Amino acid sequence: MNKTPRKKPVYREANLQAACKKWFDYQYPKYRKLFFKIKNDGYKTYKQGSRDKSEGIEPGVSDTLLAVTRQISYTKGDCRVIDVIPGMFVEFKIKPNKQTPEQKAFQEAVERQGYRYELIYDFDTFKKIIEEY
Repeated sequence: MNKTPRKKPVYREANLQAACKKWFDYQYPKYRKLFFKIKNDGYKTYKQGSRDKSEGIEPGVSDTLLAVTRQISYTKGDCRVIDVIPGMFVEFKIKPNKQTPEQKAFQEAVERQGYRYELIYDFDTFKKIIEEY
């Protein structure tokens, strides 16, 4: 019997996002409801797309939002500075996929508002970013 070698599992972005969400919920149950998917997927039908657009769907918006505020304090010269990060947007990608121009524009817009934005390609990076945040 000739068996072909098993290929490494290929994770779609949705699978990576689901694995990260499951880990997050287990590690940080008190923030479970504050880390959520932003429903901004592609349209299913013309009618659904039209309704989604009228309800506020915007191209380039990230996959998820962690709505948890963080304070970062540091010294600048003789002054103590406290910066507030209102939350973190997370975009999940699988290589070789890259951000679209709309996603890059969204990233720039939310970073100008003080939000953190992370582009995640694998589970280990997600875990490190969350633990650091």
